[in-house]
Amino acid sequence: MSQTPHEPVDGHRAGHAHPIAGFLTTVLVILAILLVAVAFAVRTRGGCELLADYLRDRTGLNLAVGGARFALPYDLVLENLKTRDEGTTNGSFAAREVRLEWVPGASVLVKARGVQLTLTMSDAGGWKPAPFAGLGELRDVRQTAALFGGLPDMALDLRDGAIAWMAGGTNTAAVEDLTFTSIPVQVPGRQWRLFELQAGRVLRAGGGTGRAVHRTWINAEENAYLELVYRGLWDEAPPAGQDWWSVPEPPKPATGVP
Repeated sequence: MSQTPHEPVDGHRAGHAHPIAGFLTTVLVILAILLVAVAFAVRTRGGCELLADYLRDRTGLNLAVGGARFALPYDLVLENLKTRDEGTTNGSFAAREVRLEWVPGASVLVKARGVQLTLTMSDAGGWKPAPFAGLGELRDVRQTAALFGGLPDMALDLRDGAIAWMAGGTNTAAVEDLTFTSIPVQVPGRQWRLFELQAGRVLRAGGGTGRAVHRTWINAEENAYLELVYRGLWDEAPPAGQDWWSVPEPPKPATGVP
């Protein structure tokens, strides 16, 4: 039997949606409803407390979250974060805003604004707050990539930041007016990471201060430190020994046959 021009060849009458298209539309509607519901929830005081509890369970930081909201397209924005148990022995962390963005090529992009971090050496010998203890242990710029070891696809964009290291009630090192980015670089079959740091003022732990410091480098499997840019105005000679601000010696070529 021949079909009329008004009857589609797949048997679905004109004006009726295809089952797959209808299913996808339904899923999108449900997703939109869920996003709206969650968006309203996180804006409430109870929603902020739930987020604070989640962050404490995942990071160990006892944080107060001043506000939370969703931003288009599907970013979670946390506002006015601050540690509750800060003090002379616990250190402190605060941020004006932390935004989590899901972007192509990276599992998540973390944008942090107005970060104030104080690392304090505890009586037991470790740095507090504990989640940031790795920053206190850095002695070589090549160790920086290890901080992202468990998050190889995460990108970080920090601006308007400041970090201070305290020991025995004394400010032993500091970085002010800090901008720092870390981006995974897509190289087939390899894991590279691009770093860029700009700091208005630097106080080195071993002595010496710097201004307008700009440092850009790549961490690659075959070369842990490939310098692209390094400049700054140092008021004093660099301290003896290796510290994070030193330029590491290039790897020595292998000699002999194993």
